[in-house]
Amino acid sequence: MKSELSFLLRLLGLLLTLSGPALGASSHRVSVAALSVPDGSDGKLHWRAAADQDTQEIQLSTRYFSSPVKMKGAVVQFFDQPVSAKAEDPVPLVSARLPSEAGTVYLVLWSGQGEDGKPKWRARSFAAADWSMHSLKVLNGSTEALGIVADERRIPLPRGKAADFHARTWKEPFEVKIYRQSSRKRPVFSSKWRVGQGRRELCFLYDKGKKISIRSLIDLAEPPPGS
Repeated sequence: MKSELSFLLRLLGLLLTLSGPALGASSHRVSVAALSVPDGSDGKLHWRAAADQDTQEIQLSTRYFSSPVKMKGAVVQFFDQPVSAKAEDPVPLVSARLPSEAGTVYLVLWSGQGEDGKPKWRARSFAAADWSMHSLKVLNGSTEALGIVADERRIPLPRGKAADFHARTWKEPFEVKIYRQSSRKRPVFSSKWRVGQGRRELCFLYDKGKKISIRSLIDLAEPPPGS
């Protein structure tokens, strides 16, 4: 009986050793940009990827994604002031869940409107594997189903989904119109786009009051100083 128990304990220990990395949180390189910054913050927030960590300060840019920072955890939390690992149940300004697979992750922060009509911070993440260099990604972060007409090609853009334009296919400037799927009488956005070489560009659509706004964020191979 004792020998069987000893064998089972050794087997359990071996299984835990082998499965340990899979059970633990994945490591990520996290890059952040914001559509706006909290009032009085000077563009600075404090973030962490695990509750047992002290927060780090991050300077937000509303034009470029930050240099990636190595983090290990399942959820990134943002606070408007430093938070110690010893703090009891601090309430974050906003949280963002990271993909289960390790790798580089991009986060977009913005201030939307909550169900009570008050401002509410939101976050959206996506993996670098879904965003190739020399491309323009259109991401629908709004609460409505949208559609794109690009050089007469119709591209559906459901809520939470993205459409990608690659430089190898879209070589020349092209006309773009974005519509609500519920009403195509008037576009919510109309412009001429060009897919840039040597960079990744994100056009992010989001709710701003009763309107849908669009903002462009850029990830350069080497972001300019102070970005």
